[in-house]
Amino acid sequence: MFVKNIRIIVILYIILRFLEFRICLAEDFQKFFSKEKTIILKEDKRVIISSIEDIDIDSKGNIWIIDWTNSELYRFDRNGNFPVLIARKGQGPGELPMMPESIFINEEDHVFVVTLFNRVTEFDSNGKYVNSFITTDGHIPSTCIAVNSEGNVLIGGPKKRWRGDSYTAQMIHMYSREGKYLKSFCPIDEKVIRLGLGRYRSIYFDLDEYDNIYTVQPVNYLVKVFDKNGKFLKSFGKRHKYYKEPKRLTKEIERDKNKMEEWEKNFTYVKGVFVFDDKVAVISKNYLGSNNWEYFIDIYNHNSGKLIASGIRTDLNLHRVKNGKFYFLKILEKKGKIQYIIEIYKFKMK
Repeated sequence: MFVKNIRIIVILYIILRFLEFRICLAEDFQKFFSKEKTIILKEDKRVIISSIEDIDIDSKGNIWIIDWTNSELYRFDRNGNFPVLIARKGQGPGELPMMPESIFINEEDHVFVVTLFNRVTEFDSNGKYVNSFITTDGHIPSTCIAVNSEGNVLIGGPKKRWRGDSYTAQMIHMYSREGKYLKSFCPIDEKVIRLGLGRYRSIYFDLDEYDNIYTVQPVNYLVKVFDKNGKFLKSFGKRHKYYKEPKRLTKEIERDKNKMEEWEKNFTYVKGVFVFDDKVAVISKNYLGSNNWEYFIDIYNHNSGKLIASGIRTDLNLHRVKNGKFYFLKILEKKGKIQYIIEIYKFKMK
């Protein structure tokens, strides 16, 4: 009986410590972030959102959204009002082929959208079509886009280079604004090949004021930095307590829905990196099952790579950091209707 009671006490202690840890992480978000604004996106008959893939913000605070399911581009004003359908699905000038993946707004407020299968389309600040091109260097899929101060377009996605019976892949590809291929750089993370993680062959990146490129790949917590010409400069990052190292993914696991879900629960997906002020924010997510996720934010000094804050937990999905403001997406369901909400926060620490 005494041994049994001891076991119960130990189990209760472990549960309480776990809950304390989770609560502490949840409180950390309020410690590091202060809310500035809540924006409810108000749809109309022409703009009906199905799934938000990515967002960006122009200099006036207008919110631009790409809808992955509808293959459409929308613009809302800074308060979520006056929705405008800018581009719809199609193959013609100013239209978007299927599955837009990433959006980027440059200093001129020109809007660039890249689709999964390598079409780049540019719009001006009013949403008027400017130009488009299809990439020519053979990389697929495209998962990220940015435009540097020289007007060169950077697209993320693997391009295979065969070496004997194996291959390496470069993950970032540079084009002129008119679509001329310039170069490729940034090798694919070796875990993708070694552990059979081909479905996670993505990359995310952001630029600092000098056009240096800060990159993350889903299977690794490290931030790798390249200069504007693609030369590797440095890497930094730390494996935090929440981080779960990916294991080998076999065909047997992929073919079994239950096994795949259990595998995903034990893998931390690094989903984004954003440069702001003199800092870098890295966003990761852990799968909880039933299509639910928890998100973690790590903040580093972008010059030294020194860790400023780690494991800041939130249920909100961070989509963009612009002018020091963090734009989180929140999705609510009320009476069978989906409501899309943008919550804007500021990072408190200097």
